[in-house]
Amino acid sequence: MINLIFFYLFFIIILFYIFLYRFEIPLLFKKPDGRGFHSIPISQLGGALIYISIFTFIIIVNVFNKLDYIYIKFFLIITPLLIITFLDDIKNLSILIRLVSQFIIISLLIYFVFEINIDNIWFYFYLLFLLVFLNFYNFMDGVNGYVSSNIITIIISYSLFFYIKDFYYNIFHIIILLPIIVFFIFNFCFNKVFLGDTGSILLSLLLFFYLYEMLKLNYLSLYEVIIILNLYLIDGFTNLIYRFINKENIFIAHRKHFYQIISEKFNHVFTNFFQLSYNLIIFLFICLIKLTGNHLFYYFIIFQIIITTILVFYFRVIYEKYQSI
Repeated sequence: MINLIFFYLFFIIILFYIFLYRFEIPLLFKKPDGRGFHSIPISQLGGALIYISIFTFIIIVNVFNKLDYIYIKFFLIITPLLIITFLDDIKNLSILIRLVSQFIIISLLIYFVFEINIDNIWFYFYLLFLLVFLNFYNFMDGVNGYVSSNIITIIISYSLFFYIKDFYYNIFHIIILLPIIVFFIFNFCFNKVFLGDTGSILLSLLLFFYLYEMLKLNYLSLYEVIIILNLYLIDGFTNLIYRFINKENIFIAHRKHFYQIISEKFNHVFTNFFQLSYNLIIFLFICLIKLTGNHLFYYFIIFQIIITTILVFYFRVIYEKYQSI
């Protein structure tokens, strides 16, 4: 199996190299549009290459060692949504098409993968939460490395702490992580590729699927899952509230998210370091809660969330004043 993993890594690197250096597709290049920070056209194939890598290797591994069918089922269900978002990367589709497709695929995911019946109130909770989370996660894909480093940090840290002695469970995490790490290198270090909507939607689904597994195995509670995702939720919700207050069109792309503001004020490295530090502090508190059983640490997390929310609003107000000068 070790040899197979090395082959997988080699396959991923070759795949990225071919499509980014030898077989460029101009139609899939994102041109500078004022929303991002790039000044030259960049390939948006990152998400598609991650998907191809993961799905191909799941099939290969399944030939040699039978994986739990839930992993194949997960990828089969999300594939139509990824095709739609891939088309959206090429030519902007209407918001209605995107939302309807997300609604249908998420419903199928909850019913067939999470195995929650439609008559269960939790079905509608996860449906609403995933709809919000998918789009918030997509909004966060505006700075190199920001989204990919988020999922890498969360999966590695929590998988190491809650060490699970299930061979196929751990193999699946390796299958997920390797192409995302390779993408991160090409994206953050070489500035050669973006995730595109395909990638940000795929990564948001993979992250939630991972956290839901941890929830099902009773390693994490639902509010701990929400706490882990709180930075993106804070940025997304405060941005929506701020735009509603200022009567701005929430469907028009912009550069007013918290991570975009601090990236413009400082740089991409600082933005990623801030996110990494924030997630590791949350991870530390959750570890302390699990190890000591002392729930007082939740108050520290709540305090951190309140301070972060205030900072996000503060930076946004300062940014608006700076822009108006």
